[in-house]
Amino acid sequence: MIADADIIAAYNRHDITVAGVAVDLGISERQLQRRIKRISNGPDADKISQRPRASRGGTNTAPVNQSEPAPVDQSDEVDRLKKQIADLHSRQTIHAHDFYDKSEPIGIVSDTHLGSNYCYLELLEAAYDVFLDNGVRAVYHCGDLLDGENMYRGQVYEISHHGADEQVKLCVDEYPSRDGITTHFITGNHDQSFYKRSGVDVGKLIDSARPDMNYLGPDQAMIEIGNDKPWRLMIMHPSGGTAYAISYKAQKAIESLSGGRKPNVLALGHYHKADFLPACRNVCGIQAGCFQRQTPYMATKPTPAHLGFWILDPTVNPSKLVSRFAGEFFAGYEDAI
Repeated sequence: MIADADIIAAYNRHDITVAGVAVDLGISERQLQRRIKRISNGPDADKISQRPRASRGGTNTAPVNQSEPAPVDQSDEVDRLKKQIADLHSRQTIHAHDFYDKSEPIGIVSDTHLGSNYCYLELLEAAYDVFLDNGVRAVYHCGDLLDGENMYRGQVYEISHHGADEQVKLCVDEYPSRDGITTHFITGNHDQSFYKRSGVDVGKLIDSARPDMNYLGPDQAMIEIGNDKPWRLMIMHPSGGTAYAISYKAQKAIESLSGGRKPNVLALGHYHKADFLPACRNVCGIQAGCFQRQTPYMATKPTPAHLGFWILDPTVNPSKLVSRFAGEFFAGYEDAI
């Protein structure tokens, strides 16, 4: 149960929409409205600040306890994504992976959600066999290694391993390991659920226990690959839900990147979708797919899970531009392995 104080603090943030507040709290917008209405009729009513409400006809400043939730324009989530990317840029570090003699294929995975009853661990094992067979030495994980806890109502019944200790141990013991392959990873919103509740950075714990797994930080990382003609890969775990058009969030993420700081390739996790944009603002964009079958929570949205992984093999010209981009998506199907 989320404390009233946490509800009030989140709701009083006016830099995100009501829908965005609900996402951050891990509850539905309707549930948030009910909680705010109850608090508004209690002793803490004076702690709730008025906020503008989005509507189809413009701005509605009516208090929340006097109206039903208004529909939120898709542009609100885009603005939120832009703010997230701007914040990431302000603390961005470039990781130089110059262990290659030349550009060579890399693997891209995301959203493995270990600890979930719907984690497709067999597909993940098969992915690393494919990487080994194709000469891949570096795999980049776009976040949500673990399923986390308290992300939405009912998640507790969809988890096989509870708590940070159990899920970290599961990852350390069961995440695939292959000789000569290093997995470089960031943490996503599910991984960070433990940090937000108790200050536990699961990325650091996994990194310290697995020499073949390298933690690059939360949310995003920029990597320079190659020592002759290096190119830039950005891996990112954004926020928000899936848009009506699968490519929309990737396009907006690329459009939000500052000129001069753009990567050659942007790989996105979080949305559990697979998509390929070969040239958007001179950036090759992909959505990385996932290794979590559709959960009951996803089915109620409804949104499908694109199971699978990528092998990328870009060719970089002397100007450090990707002149040829070979990307192959290996689709996974439930119970096919």
